[in-house]
Amino acid sequence: GIIRDELNESLAGAGNSLTLTLVGDLVLPPAPGCPTLTELVEVTPASTFQGDEVTLAATVEPDPAGASAPACAEAVGVDPTGAVEFRADGDVVGLADLDGTGRAEVALTSLPVGDLDITARYRGNPPYAASTSAVTGAEVAARPSVVADVPPSFQIDGPAEELAVTVLNSELGADLAKARLD
Repeated sequence: GIIRDELNESLAGAGNSLTLTLVGDLVLPPAPGCPTLTELVEVTPASTFQGDEVTLAATVEPDPAGASAPACAEAVGVDPTGAVEFRADGDVVGLADLDGTGRAEVALTSLPVGDLDITARYRGNPPYAASTSAVTGAEVAARPSVVADVPPSFQIDGPAEELAVTVLNSELGADLAKARLD
């Protein structure tokens, strides 16, 4: 429009320059980095009870398929550094820094109950770009609670006494399988 035409006319010729002052925040997209491969290498154990420790580990390495990208020229011989987010069903459940071998690991006792999709996401750190692993499944079952109504005292060698025992798995609302009371 008009401003463009006026600027073109006034800046035509040698020795002219234009200085712009921006007010406010200028948000630029991150520069593309050298591609990386993130692999979720450990979900141990893959089936557990709520509150038990689960180890999640991932590795990050440069993607050989993207080694010819211009951003990779400065990355030759430099291993990725930075942090890896571990996610369960999209929610961040842990964060760990890469060690010198390109591995990040967390031990968690706070995974939610259910069949979970676990991923590892390398956040990226120049000159390397972010990347996300494939999904690995994990199963976390609710820990059943046992309530027994035991008399305040009873005789071991005495007559048989009836006890009321309640076993609940209220978190999942499912019947317990393979339960045994001796």
